[in-house]
Amino acid sequence: MAKSLCDKVAIVSGASRGLGAALAMVLARRGARLALMGRSRERLEAVAADVRSAGADALVAVVDVRDRAAVDQAVGEVIERWGGVDVLFNVAGVKVQGSMESTSYEAIREALDVNFGGVLRCCRAVLPVMRARGRGHLVNVSSVQGKRATPYRGAYAASKAALNAMTDALRVELSGTGIDVTLVCPGRLDHHGDPRRMAMGYDRAAEAMVRAVERGRREVVLTWSGRALVWLNVLAPGVVDRLLRGLRDERQREFERVHREQPDQPFRR
Repeated sequence: MAKSLCDKVAIVSGASRGLGAALAMVLARRGARLALMGRSRERLEAVAADVRSAGADALVAVVDVRDRAAVDQAVGEVIERWGGVDVLFNVAGVKVQGSMESTSYEAIREALDVNFGGVLRCCRAVLPVMRARGRGHLVNVSSVQGKRATPYRGAYAASKAALNAMTDALRVELSGTGIDVTLVCPGRLDHHGDPRRMAMGYDRAAEAMVRAVERGRREVVLTWSGRALVWLNVLAPGVVDRLLRGLRDERQREFERVHREQPDQPFRR
């Protein structure tokens, strides 16, 4: 039987834009009560206004997930307002591009601190109340890159692989507590879903994530190209190595172009 998210309390980190903002609207249409976490108050307030116009209640929390005290305070405000947390969607993340030789140590640390450490902080903040209530759901948004790294995405992929491992451990550790754990591994996403780039739109991805929660899925890989990469890597990783060499050369040219234009800037976004 599918879960209903109507009147459930959901926290969405990274809610100010992209997938997080799209997810907030899908949840609002399901009737959830939403705590929107992110670093930009202006963008969060805009998302909150859309959520309220859809008939859902919303709380805005300006939080950097690298700050444990800020995360704990925001979760405390949610519990004070609504009495608990039913679902945590860990969407906040950063992307880092560049070769493993050239990516700065600072950029690598940031990727690990946000993509792995930020999720861990949010999970630890909500788990006590979920355990006390005997129910809850953690949804960790990773990436296909966490299952198979591609050229010039090594640092990003490493942070997502760490998140995958933590999620698998949490799922087993929380077995029998009433707390479910779902891992979401998107492939390429963009605003509208460009088939030429094999991309899925944020709205479709958000809908798929919510359905995964409603159906109690343990893991979901988004985009057909992402699923194909994961399965081919399991069956024939050497073939994937050869296929990715062409992508390596393309990204090398992109990296060199950006470096020429911005020689003092790391190749990141």
